[in-house]
Amino acid sequence: MSPRRAATPAFLLIFTLLGLCISCTREAPPPTQAEQTTPPSQEVPSDSRPTESNDTDELTEASDVPPTESNDTDELTETSNDLSAPPTGGVQIKRLGAPGLLRSQGDPDKAARDRGEGPVDRASKKKRWLGISVANMKQPIAGAPPDARAMVTRAIRGSPAHTSGLQRGDCIVAANGKPVTRYQDYLDVARTLEIGDSISLDLLRDGQEITASVTMIERPKSLNSWRRDKFPGTKAFDFDLPSLRPASGNHKAGTGTNGDQLLYFWATWCGPCRRTSPQVDKFYKEAGAQTQVVAISSEDKKTLNAFLTRSDYTYPVAHDNRGELKLDYEINKLPTIVLIDSSGTVVSWDYGLGGVQRVLSRARDRLSP
Repeated sequence: MSPRRAATPAFLLIFTLLGLCISCTREAPPPTQAEQTTPPSQEVPSDSRPTESNDTDELTEASDVPPTESNDTDELTETSNDLSAPPTGGVQIKRLGAPGLLRSQGDPDKAARDRGEGPVDRASKKKRWLGISVANMKQPIAGAPPDARAMVTRAIRGSPAHTSGLQRGDCIVAANGKPVTRYQDYLDVARTLEIGDSISLDLLRDGQEITASVTMIERPKSLNSWRRDKFPGTKAFDFDLPSLRPASGNHKAGTGTNGDQLLYFWATWCGPCRRTSPQVDKFYKEAGAQTQVVAISSEDKKTLNAFLTRSDYTYPVAHDNRGELKLDYEINKLPTIVLIDSSGTVVSWDYGLGGVQRVLSRARDRLSP
């Protein structure tokens, strides 16, 4: 009779099962460098996520750095706080709700009753908009009183602010006759306006006093669709940017060509740009001297140079280090492309894969046979 095999102790079985469970739940190995640096076409770094999704015209797009518009379309105005230098691509925008919609203002029904208007119809409440971004500057603004720190950082093209003559760099010193030292003072007045009402702004521009009257309108559902419609026919911005390709010299507005100028805003991390960049390069080779093509990025120089070393594309590249041209052309999604004619007038402004294709088609139609 063979000896009986000894039973396995219970505690050994328990430890074995625990070991199996631990091995099953162990984290996957960290992603490779390629995985870390290649975001999918609709997923970009945390400071670059898409910020406006109303426009469904494009299947793939990426937002630029930083987000400058929001899918939360309740804001009357865009404001940023405590900037230590003139607005650049690093401006951080702080969201403030539109008048009558702010939770911080308490019960909107009570506020309406106080005005003798009865309860607020939230379903029909229209979102109000002036199309202006304002920032509080840490340092004194040139040509303004020491305590005047509310600076216009953007007047969206075609908006009431833009058509009233407001420009980036204007210092707001009064709103409807009330002194303004910080953007909060301006907002206190602006939030009292309804659609159709106007606000009178006293501004300082290069030390000169200017008064502008800006009328409140209903906020567009899609600001990028608004830009696509409003940029054409307006004056292009001047620029003088250092060149990364070629490795020396500068790229300037409307120079080096007797025809059009094509500005292509892109980034190394931009997924859709991997599809549009070959198309831009193809057009650059086709156009020759007829159209000046300049690809523009605000990323750090080291990252860009490393990318360009590996790139097979040949089009010129400029470095918008401070992000000022990006702000001028209101870039909040990449890629964005702008076609400008020889007179310095914007012909087309568009974004995303479809937008780049549309503008390139328009640029080809303008080439001489």
